[in-house]
Amino acid sequence: MDTFELMMKNVKEKSSKEMAMEVEKYRGICNCPGCPTHNPCAKNAPELLFCITGKSFVCISEDKG
Repeated sequence: MDTFELMMKNVKEKSSKEMAMEVEKYRGICNCPGCPTHNPCAKNAPELLFCITGKSFVCISEDKG
């Protein structure tokens, strides 16, 4: 498991309150704009942390890696 996978596993094992705190922490260091899945719509939304939250409200419909 790489560092990213370990971080995701750690976040997903937390309670919803703890997960919300972790999401806010990671939002500041997010590298979403460099991800192939992140698109111009998501940039303008701004939709971040799709990989952790598992959802995109408007822009991301396909995981491109």
